[in-house]
Amino acid sequence: MFPVYGRKCLSCKVVHSWVEKCGKCFADNEEVETEVQKWLRQQPKDFYRPVK
Repeated sequence: MFPVYGRKCLSCKVVHSWVEKCGKCFADNEEVETEVQKWLRQQPKDFYRPVK
């Protein structure tokens, strides 16, 4: 993801921190991925603009 999104890319550490802060327990990585995908879909289009 980093080559596409640059500095806006979420690292694994950031994702884990986000999951902990949301206070939700997940059964497996697939559930975490689903929640992150939902969050990403809610972001404005300029969030995905590549960093130059």
